Order: sequence, then C-alpha cells, then structure tokens
Amino acid sequence: MVERLKTSNRTLIAHIVDDNWQKISEFLDKDSETEAEADIEAGKSAARETLNIAEEQCSDIFVDQFGTPYAAVKIDEHKETLPLKSSRFKSWLCRTYYTSEDKILHAESMTNVLNILKAKAEFEGVTRTLNLRVTSVQEELFTIYYDLTNKDW
Repeated sequence: MVERLKTSNRTLIAHIVDDNWQKISEFLDKDSETEAEADIEAGKSAARETLNIAEEQCSDIFVDQFGTPYAAVKIDEHKETLPLKSSRFKSWLCRTYYTSEDKILHAESMTNVLNILKAKAEFEGVTRTLNLRVTSVQEELFTIYYDLTNKDW
C-alpha cells in the first residue's frame, strides 16, 4: 500500500511538471536573467567608478616615445610615472578603488578601465620622451641631469 502511494505521488508530480513546464521554465529563466543583469550592472558601475577615480587621481596620462601608455600618479608624497600595463599600476588602481569605495575591484572591471585609459593615452594624450635616471635637454647645451633618487624620493 505504501509503495503504491509513493508511486502514485511520483506520477502526480510528473504530471504537474509536464503540464506546467513552460511556466516553470519561464520562472527559472527570469530569475537567472535578473541575476545576470544585476551582475552586469554592478560590473559596469564598478568600472565607471574606478575610471572616475583613476581620471581624478592621475595627473597625466600619455604615451612615451615608443607608444607605451603611462600614467603619472601620486603615491604617498611623491609622483610616480607608471606603465598602465604594469602590476604596480594595477595594484595602485585596486588600492585606490578599495580605499575610496571599500569594495574589491573585479578583474573584468579592471581590464575595462585599463583599456579605456590606454585608449585615452593613445588618442587624447600627448607623447613624452621618457628617460631612466640620466637625460640631457637639447635647449641646455652641455647639461646632463642625473637622478639621485633615494627611498624618500
């Protein structure tokens, strides 16, 4: 008797699912679409916020004589020129976003922001000649500048 009751309950459930599969499917699809849309919007919002913060805090975005995109950013009490593709710039971006928003920056948002900053450097920025530690200036004959930087910059 108990076995027949279990079988009849299973049959009843199977019939209900068969009769209502479209409604169940629509409900499940709507739920997952809503979650996916919310995730996409959150990602767009994080990317937009990060881009705003980066543009605010980067004093200069440009390319060097070889076409490599850079940003000049303030770190502690000094300014550093960092390549946009460097891990140091990515760390700076994550730290700045976290400090400002108290949220973690996701990889996709970071990639989107970096792509926009690179495009701005290439198409809107200027080209600057960069030198490492030693340089001379054409306008000042016989003058050589040597960077004696230390840990205090």
